[in-house]
Amino acid sequence: MENINYVDTIPEYIVNFVKYNEENIKKIIIDETKNRGNGIIFIDTDLSDNRLDLVFLTNEEAKETLKLTEEFIKKTEMEGKTSIIINDNEYKTRFIIYM
Repeated sequence: MENINYVDTIPEYIVNFVKYNEENIKKIIIDETKNRGNGIIFIDTDLSDNRLDLVFLTNEEAKETLKLTEEFIKKTEMEGKTSIIINDNEYKTRFIIYM
């Protein structure tokens, strides 16, 4: 997952999920950052199974669980925003959005 390709759009169902759950996601980010430190939101989706799993991972947990490098985490950081990495099993790709 070390290569980053920038795209103009992401699948509509992801956009809709984030819009519909924006306040809940923001609350998770605020609470988890306060209690555990800086990190990311990781969302694993499978449209055909109608499944979506969301978890907050600290940067250390993201390195261990998702095998991200420190360089990758730094490259994807945006000041004042939390990275949301979306693993889309339907399209076999990952997207990064910011909140």
